[in-house]
Amino acid sequence: MYNGQTPSRKRDEYWNGNIRWLSSGELNRGIVYSSIETITEEGKKSANLRVVPKGTFVMAITGLEASGTRGNCALLGFDTTLNQSCMALFPKQDILISQFLFQWYRMVGEEYGINYTQGTKQQSYNAELIKILPILLPSIDEQKKIASYLNSIDHLITLHQRKNIYFYEKVTLVWEQRKLEDIMDTVTDYVAAGSFEDIRNNVTYLNEPGYAQLVRTVDLKKKFTNNDSIYVDESAFKYLWRVNLNEECIVLPNIGANIGEVYFVEPSGLPYDNNVLGPNAILLKANEDTYFAFTALNNLTFQKQLFENVGSSGQPKFNKTELKSIQLYMPQNEEQEKIGQYFRDLDHLITLHQRKCEETKKLKKYMLQKMFPQNGQKVPEIRFSGFTDAWEQRKFSEFVKNVAVRNKAGVELECYAVTNDRGFISQKEAHDAFGYMADADTTAYNIVPPSSFAYNPARINVGSIGYYTGIENVIVSSLYEVFQTADYVDDRFMWHWFKSDHFSKWIERLQEGSVRLYFYYDKLIQCEMKMPSLEEQKKMGAFFDQLDHLITLHQCKCHLLHKLLHNDWEQRKLGEIAFSFEYGLNAAAKEYDGENKYIRITDIDNNTHEFLTYNLTSPDIDLTDAENYKLAEGDILLARTGASVGKSYIYRDSDGLVYYAGFLIRARIREEYDAEFVFQSTLTDKYNKYIAVTSQRSGQPGMNAQEYSEFEIRVPEKEEQTKIGTYFRILDHLITLHHRKYIYILKSP
Repeated sequence: MYNGQTPSRKRDEYWNGNIRWLSSGELNRGIVYSSIETITEEGKKSANLRVVPKGTFVMAITGLEASGTRGNCALLGFDTTLNQSCMALFPKQDILISQFLFQWYRMVGEEYGINYTQGTKQQSYNAELIKILPILLPSIDEQKKIASYLNSIDHLITLHQRKNIYFYEKVTLVWEQRKLEDIMDTVTDYVAAGSFEDIRNNVTYLNEPGYAQLVRTVDLKKKFTNNDSIYVDESAFKYLWRVNLNEECIVLPNIGANIGEVYFVEPSGLPYDNNVLGPNAILLKANEDTYFAFTALNNLTFQKQLFENVGSSGQPKFNKTELKSIQLYMPQNEEQEKIGQYFRDLDHLITLHQRKCEETKKLKKYMLQKMFPQNGQKVPEIRFSGFTDAWEQRKFSEFVKNVAVRNKAGVELECYAVTNDRGFISQKEAHDAFGYMADADTTAYNIVPPSSFAYNPARINVGSIGYYTGIENVIVSSLYEVFQTADYVDDRFMWHWFKSDHFSKWIERLQEGSVRLYFYYDKLIQCEMKMPSLEEQKKMGAFFDQLDHLITLHQCKCHLLHKLLHNDWEQRKLGEIAFSFEYGLNAAAKEYDGENKYIRITDIDNNTHEFLTYNLTSPDIDLTDAENYKLAEGDILLARTGASVGKSYIYRDSDGLVYYAGFLIRARIREEYDAEFVFQSTLTDKYNKYIAVTSQRSGQPGMNAQEYSEFEIRVPEKEEQTKIGTYFRILDHLITLHHRKYIYILKSP
């Protein structure tokens, strides 16, 4: 291990030389290829610096209280010196390779930064702390394969990100601007066959398979998994020859809520031999490269122009004439073909990796079933070689010990919470509020020692249990049960058992309560399980840990954020999800009184959607009768007028006592829905498109409560909503940082 230093800033002769000097802020969780600053040979000698070679793994070791810095790391793409906030690690090559270490730390660095760092104000690593960081190691050959595979996915993601930048920023400088009608050989639709009366006389829909299938946008959207296909006979098929789907083409819905969606259609991808396009959609065939045109129509530039042409009265729609007038930037034919083929190949690879993620999930589910004995069995169907002994039936009362001790002395310890998906997490991070617990009485909180489990008895049925891997005591709310296991139990083995159907069945059997069900410690110790030897437990725990890590990596690598729409999710209107829509205070703002905060449209950040607190105000009104205008946890605010119409914000307790102003609408979400998930749905392209269409007025744009209530959201079960909402909330900050990185790269010469 080695960390660097900073040469004196007062000595000009130490700087702007030919030796690279890298700071922790330049680590990018990828391969870093350059440094902002350089030093001279004299500067290197003055700080006793050494040059770290290309390919070395480097991690940030100071300032880890910040989520953007915590877990930050990189592989060096060049030889360089380092500052004091960077630590270079040189693994033993016969045990660990740097590429695998890099991929591993990217996955666990955030968690390790919470659990293993030290310091009161600034959280940091030192060499001794780094030495104790755990890592699961396969063989060297497997490390190489895993590292190579993940590196290839990293490359794909980079290419995918560059794809959008390439279209949105770069092409406008050198490409030719052309109208869509000049790019397309064909711009037609269903009604181009004749008058409506003529179509009725010539086309009859069939519910049973006929000569051809009538392909609708809903069929394309659901990838033909719906069971309500429509067919036509041979005569109708010939009559509709203009919208015959016998070659590559592009389909655009032009009526209804699906406006803005773009589908690339290949005959080989259609389930029926003969196919024609149905109504309410426009068919396009490019006179040059069709897949390039498809990619261009998915671009923000095209989408923005399209919605400028969408009608504002009645059902949203646009026609062929309006579509033809939209202008796009286009390269020469040869370049189109190359770019189109490149994107086609890239999209295909992304699809393959998405399937790999799903396969890994299925594997884990299958192995959880097969590697634990079923009812009436003493051994599992699948187990590691070398193990033949029967599993022993154990009562939890034999190997579980309650270690919950109140923090009566008021010792200053970091306060943690337990989430469904991440387990133990700092309450500061969980609530996005530094100092959240500053005023709380922590003497009633439970102390959690290292290597302990904790769970919420009211939420254990949705997986709210965590395992604490830190090295210092922390505290949790007194609501939590805290326990440890005996020495003959491997905690990682137990962790995965807690996530299995075996434990779920015990919870379902033993939990008690009338309105809300609870599973207290006295119920936990009534559980029983079959348990193998300690050695077999350890192998199983490590095996399932690896599967979890692979799943996490796949999820993060495959760019799935925009592809979370599940076919089995239910369609709900916002008016069904919220039990009320209420307008805010009709009051002016005054100087902040130190307690009562006032949030207006301009107080919501345009990018982060957070409450801007650098210029706080209070409502200029007697607040005695304003109780109804106080925000509560999970309240969602929606801007209803002006250029910011549609802007959204979710209130969290950490924002303090907040009243909302009259140009905002408050939506209160029903208990059976997750407010964070609903809020995240207001950050989607679908929401923005809905606002763009619905808010159009003769004067300035506007939205009322009734119009907001009509917005449709596809929702899964409550548990999945919560997981997705929490996941996106965590990613919001990271996405912002990455966006800044890409802008920096884009603007660099």
